[in-house]
Amino acid sequence: MEDDLLAMRIKIFGFCCGLILLGCPPTNVCAQSSVQPELYTYQTFGNRGSSYTSIATGVGIYLMDRDDSEPQRYLQSLVLFVPQASLVTESKLGDHFLLSSGQGLEIVLHDQWRDPVGKGAQISLRHLRWTEAAKAKKEMGEPASTTIFHMGWNGSMKAIPTNLVWFFGLDVAQLFLPGTSYGEIQGAVGLRLNW
Repeated sequence: MEDDLLAMRIKIFGFCCGLILLGCPPTNVCAQSSVQPELYTYQTFGNRGSSYTSIATGVGIYLMDRDDSEPQRYLQSLVLFVPQASLVTESKLGDHFLLSSGQGLEIVLHDQWRDPVGKGAQISLRHLRWTEAAKAKKEMGEPASTTIFHMGWNGSMKAIPTNLVWFFGLDVAQLFLPGTSYGEIQGAVGLRLNW
């Protein structure tokens, strides 16, 4: 079990490194295509014990852009994957250990500014589910899920390529756990690839 968790953490770390390498050729030009790919990776922490890594991929559909100083607006549709092992700590949803990988969907309204490059804000509705979660690792797991209202901000950093931006999120989540349900405030940090 410990070897599997270590292997999963190494895979997640490799994915994050790959994301950074993808962003190495810096660009200061925002994509003008009406549809653009989206890629995020982030770590979530909750005030009631949640801790898990998420990988999100999908497309952004171009809605509007008034002029060079105004934000571009995209409607994003994302598919999310949550590995069983978290990059930082044990993967948990509330006080339950996540005994399986999770998956979900997210619909996002995202504003992206051209100046400064990388600055953006978004709101979204996200739903994640797992087939197995339990209070103890050796217990039989049961299905668990969460529905999240998410507010996020991103911006560029000089230490990383300009088409990779840091990501910060503040979430209000409802956790649906075996035998119980309750709310949680969550924070998320990570990286977004800005095309």
